[in-house]
Amino acid sequence: MQGKGAQAMTKESDGVWSVTIGPLPPEIWIYNFRIDGVSLPDPANISQMPRAAGTAISSFVEVSGDGPAFYDARPVPHGEVRMVLYESKAMGVDRYMWVYTPPGYEKSNAKYPVFYLLHGNGETQSGWVMNGRANIIMDNLIADGKAVPMVVVMPHGHPIQSASVGAFSVVPPKGQPGMGNFTLFTEDLLAQIIPTIEKDFRVYADADHRAIGGLSMGAMQRRLDRTFPPGVVPLRSCVQRRIWRSGGDAGHSRYRDPVPVEGVTGEPGGDEEGAASPVSWLRPAGDRNVSTWAEARKAL
Repeated sequence: MQGKGAQAMTKESDGVWSVTIGPLPPEIWIYNFRIDGVSLPDPANISQMPRAAGTAISSFVEVSGDGPAFYDARPVPHGEVRMVLYESKAMGVDRYMWVYTPPGYEKSNAKYPVFYLLHGNGETQSGWVMNGRANIIMDNLIADGKAVPMVVVMPHGHPIQSASVGAFSVVPPKGQPGMGNFTLFTEDLLAQIIPTIEKDFRVYADADHRAIGGLSMGAMQRRLDRTFPPGVVPLRSCVQRRIWRSGGDAGHSRYRDPVPVEGVTGEPGGDEEGAASPVSWLRPAGDRNVSTWAEARKAL
């Protein structure tokens, strides 16, 4: 169980393996069964965490509190989430990005700011909605007057073909293979994702109304701002818990001038040295589970 470590199961007299855990605080808990060293999802649970190809699928279960959590649906106006399919010119495969539009978008002629939200390693763009509930969080924040209505774009951060689009196709890496190579994703974002959003959705096309942020690997992709043309994304909010030290990227372990972030306990970081645009780092306290990241998303 994520944040709790491995828990040994016991074989009962009827042949059923079981384990008792708890009491647990209110949370969306992610878990797997590990059998002979192989991690498997719960076959009796339809709630599964979306994962990228090659990563073990996890199940999740919600422990409710005394009242609704900030990520629970409430009787407020709801936005919509669209699956936007496009053929990536940079990668030569079909890919999905998920796009949240705020309540009233269809009935309005207004333009909106846009936030590009990047997922973590081993995950997919769908995870922000399917288990992170980013759309519900946005609905609640907008209804409470804590966020301005905005369009949220959730692209596929791994340079691979999206699922359920056709026969599998391999995307050869461009440059040195490895998780830290974001060349193809950067090309896809700049040459196709941002232009597509600004053409097909009513969003402002100026840098002052455009932001980017992410968790874990998505926060590592902050480095792509160094390859952006001037003024493309001046406002960025990066969230991450792990301090990455591999690949000589010391920037991930450099925190200075802490600035508290309202509503989130943890270890805030200041601006990153050498970044081409303002960066707000937040290293949330606690386990890397759904509500920890959702709290950080809410604060951003």
